Formats: sequence, C-alpha cells, structure tokens
Amino acid sequence: MGSLLETMYDLLLKPQKAMPEIMQTKSLKQSLLVVLFCTMLTTWGGLTTGLFSGTSQIIIVFFDMIGSLFIWGAAAAIWHLFAELTGGCGQIKQLLKLLGFIYFIDVLLMPIYLVAAVTSSAGIVVVATILVWIWKGVLSIFVLKAVYGMSGAKAVLVFFLPFLIFVGIFLCSMLLAGSLMMTMFNELMVNPPQI
Repeated sequence: MGSLLETMYDLLLKPQKAMPEIMQTKSLKQSLLVVLFCTMLTTWGGLTTGLFSGTSQIIIVFFDMIGSLFIWGAAAAIWHLFAELTGGCGQIKQLLKLLGFIYFIDVLLMPIYLVAAVTSSAGIVVVATILVWIWKGVLSIFVLKAVYGMSGAKAVLVFFLPFLIFVGIFLCSMLLAGSLMMTMFNELMVNPPQI
C-alpha cells in the first residue's frame, strides 16, 4: 500500500519520475481499479450536497462509473490515434495505465466537497474542480510525452487536436445551418405564402 501511495504522491508532484515507474511496474487492472474507486468516491462525495437521496444516489454513482470508463477508453483511443498520426510511437496499453492513474487526482476534491457541504458554498467547488481539470490536462500532456516519446509542443498539439477538430466541425455545421436558414428566409421574403 505504501508503494501505491508513494506512486500517487510522485504522480501529483513529480510526474516525470512516476510515469516510467507506472508504465513498468503497474498493471492495467490496477489502473482500472483506480478509475473505478476514484470515480465512485468523488461522485459519492459530490452527492453530499443533499440534492439526491436514496436509490437515485446509487444509480448516479453507477452511471458515473460507466461514463468514466467510457471517457477513459475513448480518450486513450483518440489520443493514441492522433499520436500515431503525428509520428509518435507507443502502446495504447501504457497510455491507458497512465491515464487511469491520473484519475487519483479527483480524490483531492473530496475535502472541498465536504467543506462546501458544510458551508453551502458552491463557488469553492467550481474553482477547485476547474483547477483539478487543468492539472489533469497538464498531466495528460506529460503522459503523451512519456508514452509516445514526443516533444512538449507535439504533445500539446495531440492533446488539443480532438477538441480543435470538434470545434471546427461544430462551427462548420453552424455556418451551414445558418446559410440554409438565410436561404429559406430569403425565399419566404421574396415569395410570401398566400393565405
């Protein structure tokens, strides 16, 4: 247990030291357990606000665990694809291991959830959650560098490329929908319906 806690500490504060150790000594099963445990713990902690009770809490925790597993696998698959396309060379198994262990950072939100539940302050939860997401993003970039042996700039590109493609597709679809609406509107103005 001490070894796992030391690994988590190193991952939080010394990621370049912890990542090679995780890739060599930890299994994918351990990473899966970290994802499930941390997701369950933080979801249950987030539910301490009292909005949900009884059976609905169990259902929310269950679906959050399923969602976390999906996001964990989908993120690894997408980043692996873009890393390979940009010339990186690595294994998706190593990427899954490291991304799974990054979920441990969510446990840092537990004390903040408890403080927010006692003080009824939602602002602290929002700020802390954003800070944890930013740190998880930075660690994900370190993971891409470690697994695929790429430079920092290329790892940042691979990290943001799926988001940029999604935003590009969204903007193009909005422009297309807007131009279709303008065409239909112009047609209505030229030939108004007769009643």
